[in-house]
Amino acid sequence: MSFGFSITDIVQAAHIAKQIKEIWFTRLNRADIHYFQFGRDVGGLEGLLDKFGQAFDEYARVREIQLSVSDYHSWELKTLKEKQEQAELVGGFLETVQQCQELLEENGKYLTKKSNAWDNAKWHVFGGKERADKLRGTIQFHCTKISVFMQTLSVSVQAATANALRDIRIQIERLPLLVLREILAGLSGGPRKECLHPVMPALYDQYIVALELDKPDAYADPTRFPLKEGLDALATALEQSTIKFKGNGLGIWHPTVQQLNNLIKARWIFDRMVESTHLREAGPDSLWRWCLESIQEQIKMEYAKYEREIVAEEANIASLDFESFRIWMPPQETSTISITEADESQLEEKILGVSLDDQGQHQKELIVFRRPRNELRLVTVTSRVNGGGSGYTPHEDNKVVNMHQVQVIPKYALPGRPRVPYNKIIELCFPGASSGHTYQFKMDEDLLKFQQALLGYKVVLDNSNCRWAFHRSNSWGRTEKAQGVGRIQIWQAKSLATPKKEFSSRSLPSASPRQSRTDSIHSNSTMASTVRPRPRIPEPAPGAGNAVALQRPALPILVIFTEVNVKPTFLVLKLDPSIEIHLPSCDCGSHKEKKQEECLRTVLECNPPKREKFAITQLSADHGADLSSWNIALFGYPRHPSLDDVEKLKGVRWLSLDGQTPQERAELQSSLRIIGKIRDRQQNDYDTQEGMISRRADRPVQRQARELPVRTSRAFSPLSSPSLVSESSKFGYV
Repeated sequence: MSFGFSITDIVQAAHIAKQIKEIWFTRLNRADIHYFQFGRDVGGLEGLLDKFGQAFDEYARVREIQLSVSDYHSWELKTLKEKQEQAELVGGFLETVQQCQELLEENGKYLTKKSNAWDNAKWHVFGGKERADKLRGTIQFHCTKISVFMQTLSVSVQAATANALRDIRIQIERLPLLVLREILAGLSGGPRKECLHPVMPALYDQYIVALELDKPDAYADPTRFPLKEGLDALATALEQSTIKFKGNGLGIWHPTVQQLNNLIKARWIFDRMVESTHLREAGPDSLWRWCLESIQEQIKMEYAKYEREIVAEEANIASLDFESFRIWMPPQETSTISITEADESQLEEKILGVSLDDQGQHQKELIVFRRPRNELRLVTVTSRVNGGGSGYTPHEDNKVVNMHQVQVIPKYALPGRPRVPYNKIIELCFPGASSGHTYQFKMDEDLLKFQQALLGYKVVLDNSNCRWAFHRSNSWGRTEKAQGVGRIQIWQAKSLATPKKEFSSRSLPSASPRQSRTDSIHSNSTMASTVRPRPRIPEPAPGAGNAVALQRPALPILVIFTEVNVKPTFLVLKLDPSIEIHLPSCDCGSHKEKKQEECLRTVLECNPPKREKFAITQLSADHGADLSSWNIALFGYPRHPSLDDVEKLKGVRWLSLDGQTPQERAELQSSLRIIGKIRDRQQNDYDTQEGMISRRADRPVQRQARELPVRTSRAFSPLSSPSLVSESSKFGYV
């Protein structure tokens, strides 16, 4: 007689039920308990990073004293080299902290309540526990490397101040056994041992064979042992060695065979790094040298404590399984996704990839990914020009920025200063950072694309040398005049689009130059109105039910980069429909063609000739030398929450802009007219769609079910109108 199941099924089901009980209902496996344990580990990393920052400040102070300020070029190259070595030594702990923050925010409810059975199930089944365990292991690894590097910085400072301090290498908490052995060595009259016990040939051969297991791409042979990957392996072996042994120094308890093997392995890896040709190429003043010297002191100290145990257990160490002799860290599953590729789990899309200015023998590439919630991820890849040395591995720098928290300083537009030091440079300053990250571009076009990626505005006009002036009435009724020289830009709200794949130009019909000249915004307004299709009711957003998201189009703006009271300043004017060009207010004072051909001035007024008052937003740096408050990100799109706190100059009657040539004046006025017509058409489309939605909402329920006929023509875009295509493409509006 068959019941449809067997005894094996019952045993297996009982085992599964036991696992469910342990996972869902056991206190130690509760989600909130794991959450607090994970948070405690992150807190430990926070304290270590604070100490790490203090060590870096002290190191920078001493290095500034050491390096000659007069030899600026040598100092700049040395600083660049040290920054790259620091990144390779320490690793990407910033990305780890950001991943920890995301996990903590997702499960922040456990701060105020205990988890129930369903919470525990979600934590275990849907990957919460796995992510937390993986990040806890990464945190521990970063703590080990940072601790080693902090000792490196300490040794560097000591060497710069007094070479004699390098001999201080015995830590207070490990003194008992060392003192006992020093006393015994002194009583026996024997000399103090400086050299370490040699690695047993059988162990040496095991380590050589293990070099081929999961070897990194940078490894070629033992004589060219890679420094970055070697330090990772060295830090891992040292962290799992006798350093973990908590004996009391009386010699009663002894470390395990695995701990002794890891100590020997750390010493063996250290020897390979010292003998590596890459270390000699790095030079005697490299940070790698200081780092290895501090690690050498740790290895010597551990050998002095446990050398007798090493000699006694050599046979047992040699009999360990092959996995115990692993040198390289096993590759993680997440490492298959390169940081230079879009992360689909974060809903990323690649929007920019450009070359930065070369720094000596190094070349840089910048890749920008857009995320939801006003976030961007910036990846900088540094490599050698023409490939460089065979042992050099490209360095990747990864930063996630929130555009409502970061400061964007357009140093390329600094007024009244030599352009050479800040040519084509945009600087990003992060909250709490002592210095910013500079991005220097090769081409102006790439710089403006990067600015568009950051701010959400496309620069459709860029004039680097223009005189400006405006009159305003202050609160006491007096007239004030302000004037100066600066750079002007016209911005159109337009997010940087994802780069499209290159395709053959044959697939697109190209207009002849003659037709492009005839398709002007002034001559074909009638044809545009006939071709333009009827606006359609916008469809609901995915996951929004029947709700329709309709966003009012942002106004274009005019930005002046100038100087007011010896402080770098932004002057920003919203180009709303009331702002117009008033031709009779220019220098020519007439509409005669001869005079207008020589005129340089463009005058903007509010509803001319009434000269109604309008406002200009002004933002100046706090100090002439400190540019951290000269933040152009406040004017980005979507709207910055701190924009309301920026000063507004009210009572302005007119704003004049003088170009260098009549051609510049004509280009400025043409750009203003085109951007104004695009703005008006976008606003008309918005009003039309809003009215259609409102009328449809007022219909009876039985009539709302009727579907409108769908037109086959594509939706209207003001930038694709036949009357705008030639002029807008001429001035870069597409």
